[in-house]
Amino acid sequence: MKINLNANKDEESANAEQSAELGPWPRIRRKPTPRWPADSDLEELRQTLLRRQADFDNYRKRVEKERFEDSKRATARVIEGLIPVIDGFEHALAAHRESEYDNYRKGFELIYKQLLENLTKLE
Repeated sequence: MKINLNANKDEESANAEQSAELGPWPRIRRKPTPRWPADSDLEELRQTLLRRQADFDNYRKRVEKERFEDSKRATARVIEGLIPVIDGFEHALAAHRESEYDNYRKGFELIYKQLLENLTKLE
């Protein structure tokens, strides 16, 4: 009876080659996928891109408009808050017409003019 010692070696080398090809996990053979999408897919992607760009442009415009409106409301609140201060200055300037209050009156008039100038710049 002859024992072929090379048979075990051939079988082991075949298994080793097969496992080297497959790696630690068996590979699943898949159909090759094309590198570029079909023309219909490409057109669909273009349309999606155009819609997204338009949506973003609309969003940007809406945010700019909201910021502008917020700024106008804030300015209006500041002006509304200063109206009683302006009234107080006008009453103070009208109340003291005597010559002994001339220096105070000039100071109040200067402050009053500066306040009005700055308020007109806010509009």
